[in-house]
Amino acid sequence: QELVHIPAVEEALTLLDTLPSHLKYHTKEHTIDVMKETILFALADNVSRGVIEQQVIASAWHDVGYVKDDKNNEPIAVKLFENSTSYAQLDTEIRNEIVSNIADTTVIVHDGVPNFHMTHSALGYMLDGDVSNFGRDDFFNCMDKIAEETNVDLSDQRERTKMYAFVISLLENHTWHTEGAHMLRDAKKQRNLAMLKSEYANLTREAA
Repeated sequence: QELVHIPAVEEALTLLDTLPSHLKYHTKEHTIDVMKETILFALADNVSRGVIEQQVIASAWHDVGYVKDDKNNEPIAVKLFENSTSYAQLDTEIRNEIVSNIADTTVIVHDGVPNFHMTHSALGYMLDGDVSNFGRDDFFNCMDKIAEETNVDLSDQRERTKMYAFVISLLENHTWHTEGAHMLRDAKKQRNLAMLKSEYANLTREAA
């Protein structure tokens, strides 16, 4: 609870109060959830208080770009962080890692295959926290919210099939960056993936 009152976290959460109302998944509640999961994974790995604080700050800032543009979050989030009051007050090493964390939350699609790559960050707790729902009971509910937010009509069989194929590919190519996340979330992630594949197979059979 006290980590929420770090000035850099408070500044980000205040910004998130201005998120557009049409967002269904990338809400302030999502950010708070990511912060909690980040702490959970870091504690599971018994990392230092300093690492936890840095990763929580990164979690708080990772989606602030949505207050300006829901199609270009990461670079806008970095700019807002760099222009924040908190940025000047943080050590250079800490703020550089936060910028790297934000950049690494971008979904990269290469040759049609989506994935997250930890190419800039040294630490992966908030990156795992951001996609923690992959290995949770609320995975399908989160997917529905993302569909609603991105105007994907899941009642349309073609649109549902296309989205399921994309998410299956994303989960198959995703790997956890921390032992804590792998230990706490991977088994359920594999079950969610199996359920998703089963539903996708049913959809493709119906379309045949």
